[in-house]
Amino acid sequence: MSFQEPVLPPDLAALDAELSSLRYEERPSFGPELEAELGREWSRLQGRRYWPIRQLMAAALAGVLMVGLGVPSARAAIIRFVGSLQGGSESEEVLPTVEPTPAPVALPFEAPQTGEDEAVVVVPPVVSDGPSLGSGAVDPYTGPEASYPELRDRSQVEALIRRNYPMALQRAGIGGTVRVMLWVDSTGAVDFVNLGRSSGVPELDRAALQVAPGFRFDAARRRGRSVGTWVEFDVRFEPRPRLEEDGLPEVGPLDEPAELDVTDLSWVPEWPGVGLSLAGGGSAEEALRAALGDGADAQRLGALADILLGEPPEGVAPSQWRADVAGALESALARTPDNPAPFLALARIRQKQGLRTEARVLLERGLQRVQRSPGSVPPAIVAGLHYERGLLVKEAWHGARGIGRLPAEALETARCPQARSSGSATGGYASADRLIAWNYLCPEELGESFASAFELMDREAASDRVVALASFRSAVEAVPEHHGANVEILLALADESRWSDLLGGAMRFVRSSGGDPNGLLLAGLALQRLSRSEEARDFFERALTSLPEEEANQVEDLTPILVEPELGEYRRLSRSERRDWARRFWGPLDPILATAVNEREVEHLARSTYAYLRFGSVQSDASEVWIRYGRPEDIRALGAGDGVRTEFWDFGPGPDLTFRRLPHTADMGLTSEGRAYLDEVRQVVPHRYGNGSRAVFALTAQVSRFRDADGAGSEVTLNTRVPGILATGARDSLDLSLVLLGQGGDPLSSSVRRIPAVEGDVSMGAAVPGAVSGVVVEFYSPNTGQAAVLRTPLPAMVEVSGASMSDLVLTAPASPRRQEVARGGAWMEPLPLDQPVASHAIGVFLEVYGVESVASWYRLRAEIQDRATGEIRDLSIQPAGESGFRATWDRRPTGGQVTPEFLSVWLSDVPPGRYLLRIVADVPDAGAPLVAEQEFDRR
Repeated sequence: MSFQEPVLPPDLAALDAELSSLRYEERPSFGPELEAELGREWSRLQGRRYWPIRQLMAAALAGVLMVGLGVPSARAAIIRFVGSLQGGSESEEVLPTVEPTPAPVALPFEAPQTGEDEAVVVVPPVVSDGPSLGSGAVDPYTGPEASYPELRDRSQVEALIRRNYPMALQRAGIGGTVRVMLWVDSTGAVDFVNLGRSSGVPELDRAALQVAPGFRFDAARRRGRSVGTWVEFDVRFEPRPRLEEDGLPEVGPLDEPAELDVTDLSWVPEWPGVGLSLAGGGSAEEALRAALGDGADAQRLGALADILLGEPPEGVAPSQWRADVAGALESALARTPDNPAPFLALARIRQKQGLRTEARVLLERGLQRVQRSPGSVPPAIVAGLHYERGLLVKEAWHGARGIGRLPAEALETARCPQARSSGSATGGYASADRLIAWNYLCPEELGESFASAFELMDREAASDRVVALASFRSAVEAVPEHHGANVEILLALADESRWSDLLGGAMRFVRSSGGDPNGLLLAGLALQRLSRSEEARDFFERALTSLPEEEANQVEDLTPILVEPELGEYRRLSRSERRDWARRFWGPLDPILATAVNEREVEHLARSTYAYLRFGSVQSDASEVWIRYGRPEDIRALGAGDGVRTEFWDFGPGPDLTFRRLPHTADMGLTSEGRAYLDEVRQVVPHRYGNGSRAVFALTAQVSRFRDADGAGSEVTLNTRVPGILATGARDSLDLSLVLLGQGGDPLSSSVRRIPAVEGDVSMGAAVPGAVSGVVVEFYSPNTGQAAVLRTPLPAMVEVSGASMSDLVLTAPASPRRQEVARGGAWMEPLPLDQPVASHAIGVFLEVYGVESVASWYRLRAEIQDRATGEIRDLSIQPAGESGFRATWDRRPTGGQVTPEFLSVWLSDVPPGRYLLRIVADVPDAGAPLVAEQEFDRR
């Protein structure tokens, strides 16, 4: 029987014919080339978000946990998840359920270190000898009476202070000490910040107030229980030599451009839509033609531009084409050894084949040819050689920067019983797998080990950075409009937070390139970081109109910060529809309504710009995290050489986010544990922003709602004080705004007053035009761009059988006669509440409406609730015109629809803390009492 070849389908037959026609040869580049191709494909798939099975299981499990637990502790979910993926003999063991304190992602700054000579004044928690605020029997306490708050994370504070130290002041050698007053709550978090004593330098005061909310303490304790207390803390800014101590090279802009007006972009030409290609244009191609010749073999290779780029034309097998071109270029090197063009083209091909060392040698040899005859080589060839060398050196530096290791013995002194079967030590150092497990199971313990024992190993990598930046600088000197080299230099300036230098360099790039949109984006980033959000917005808008539509969509994309159902709705919209949707989204998030720009939206564009240019796409894992939560406080990395790099991005309390990056790839992917944790936390904290580049301080004020004179509508009154940080003198002015927000968060009405920038009490009022959901109070300084803001909800007045009560106004103690009690009386001194109450008594003004239509009398009483513990106790009160304090007073309406009341409330037995004061009016036969409440702090 004869054997008959099977008949293949047409598509398989065509594939078989193509494969049969291939020539095979033994080449040392095949293995690295295949690895390079696979690496590029892996990066492409990462951008498309295809997840391995373990990651899909992790995300699904996180979703199940969210459904089952509402909003569970992210750490607890990770404990159960990591336990299910552990291998070894313990993989079958069920780990005990652990419910630690919830740890949502937060992005605070760290606390400055306190030395022995640093003044830290702690207001001690007072221990009362009397009965507790609650009732019931309690076991006797035998521990220490009280303990003070203690700072956490002391080891990293010097770097943190330098990061927030204004660059101009550092260079000028200007330092100072700022005393800030902090309320440290029962969890150790800073819940309130105020300026205690100025350094005399407003910029340093602003920097200290911005850093202070991120301080973390071990909370004060009173009789074994965590309590809140006030702390006065000195933040010191000490000038020190920059860069030399860090071992980092100086990144200098090439030249300062002529003074250009950033408020008028008419000088920016219309971008033609193309920039300098890597090939370099006609002169570079002519140099390559001279080396290759005009023979048939050279023409068979394809266009000279493709050969210079090392990119095969469409429809050609890449490996075979590169092999043919490489052979031709090697022959050209032998024929024309002084022509650097073949060196550049062959280096690019070798780089794409994965032969990076050979590529760098070729680039160095090409640069030697340039030095022999510097004036005769086309500038595009010179720039290309420097730029490609810079990229290779930068790649080596990026693989080694921040690399360190943690001795395994550092974990032996800590305790994390949940982390079992999580990887062993390697050469006396903890493995990446073990540290990842500790990170999600015991983040606080790992953080302490990192802070005390992490060993940096990348000191030599700084030299690679010097070479890379010098190469990029040389490329720009040869071709001032060179796109890639300019962007690399400007990103290096951004990494060092040198925003003024970045602005100057970006303006030079825009001018020399004829309006490159990436230069406009980087100028916008610099302006935003310099608190010039209006100009930044103009640069971003100009750049977005010049970018290709797909790239502009990436920069504007809100996907990284949305959660369902908004995410699904946003994805279904067209670009024009997305812009309208985005305006509605950003409106309620505007931190300063008095300005003509939404600082939060501009901050988002600044983050997207950096992520887009640094990570190559806003759709990568690293970009998603950067856009959503900003710059990490610290990044630690494990791995060295050509191995897989594991990074820990520290955003403050709670687990770090963990990434892995394959060698020679730019994209970093979240580990499966990192993805599960991020997906869970996203439901709680979808995005987080700082002050939107401008200093926005917390404002305390009393916002109270009353019936108007006719009783048909209502009005809002505001009592506050000009913050000391904004009180720059009588020659300056502030805008005081009272904005009422509708149900959708849009402004319903706005009242604005111009007042002197001097400390003092301020009051104003506004009629309520309709259904109001919230109130915004702002002090804004047009001179400095600083603001103090309060946003507070305004609940509707609740009526009980036709009777109702106003909000409360807390005042200084007073003794008005009964007939003098009225809103706005001369005797009334409203408390701004920016300082805790220290007196034995406090005044409370309120109004009662419509009681006479229900009953002929009502009973007033007061109670106080501890906001830390929830415990409630009754207080003694004294109405105006009465004698003595007691728990309740029976009162009669004064006639008409409004009965004003002023109560003195006795606080001498109330210990320091944060409280909710509640005034209750019991009306006979009304069915429910009338209640009004106000928060305050007690010192």
